[in-house]
Amino acid sequence: EARVSRMAPMRWAFAILGRVAPSLAAAWALHLFFTPGGRRRSPRIEAFLASARRFEVTAGGTRVAGWSWGDGPAVYLVHGWAGIGGQLAAFAEPLLASGFRVVTFDAPGHGASAGRRSSILHFAHALREVVAQEGFGADEVPDLLFVNFKAIDHVSHIWSANSPEMQDTLRRQDEDL
Repeated sequence: EARVSRMAPMRWAFAILGRVAPSLAAAWALHLFFTPGGRRRSPRIEAFLASARRFEVTAGGTRVAGWSWGDGPAVYLVHGWAGIGGQLAAFAEPLLASGFRVVTFDAPGHGASAGRRSSILHFAHALREVVAQEGFGADEVPDLLFVNFKAIDHVSHIWSANSPEMQDTLRRQDEDL
């Protein structure tokens, strides 16, 4: 018995549309590429976010929802594609217990943030605005930036390894190793 992939009907539709109306197929592909799938919040994520100080920033004209817990040097948690900031809750408790402040956000088109479309540039702009508001590198204590491995390129669009912000992060990681 052959198992039919959920993608099979879409592949079939693209094969036909690509031959009959290539520009329409391209527009559909572009729409799919820039539209993240929805992620539902679990009761655990809801409770985690409810315990935070909620804030908002505007990135590229889009409202971005963010959350912050605790005091001390900030650790910025960045989710990946089709994710939400609250899914990184497991990292927060040990960081808070170690004296860090935890900051996360939902990228544009994700979770509680506005917008329906997103891209790596949307993530990068949102991260830059969150960091600007929450004060990355604003004091003598180095901050840390934890980026979901799927979202690591977002950081490279904002800070290079030679920037003072990333040097603090890299130095601290090097000391921990």
